[in-house]
Amino acid sequence: MLTKPLLSESQKQSKADQQDQSNDLMSLTYPHDILIVEDNIVNQMVATAILKKLGYQCDVAGNGQEALDMLKLRQYSLIFMDIQMPVMDGLTASKAIIREYGENSPKIVAMTANVYSKDKIKCKEAGMVDFIGKPILVDHIHRVLKLFCSDK
Repeated sequence: MLTKPLLSESQKQSKADQQDQSNDLMSLTYPHDILIVEDNIVNQMVATAILKKLGYQCDVAGNGQEALDMLKLRQYSLIFMDIQMPVMDGLTASKAIIREYGENSPKIVAMTANVYSKDKIKCKEAGMVDFIGKPILVDHIHRVLKLFCSDK
């Protein structure tokens, strides 16, 4: 039977400090101004916690209309967009953002529990550039942040 060696408290803290530095480096290496568009408060908290752990600050909109309003006040490089929301859904909001901002639109990534092929096609047709299923996984967020790094 193989066992992992036990780490002392100082080794555990050192490992945690290295991880924190690596996470901070992530946001420096792959800079983004991020907007999360999600109506579910728990999902908002999960997404912002993951991004914070990776060294990012982000803004949150509760629906597509709020996202459109926030885009008038600030420029974002990346939007994580839920699909099913009250007031204005993610597909409608994505189409409106792309219509309004054209090639200067932020990259919009679907972040949804709707993971069937037909849902992915609808997201692509709405102008979304990628797709993350729920539950949200750190590795998927990490991949997107690298893939769509802003040109700052």
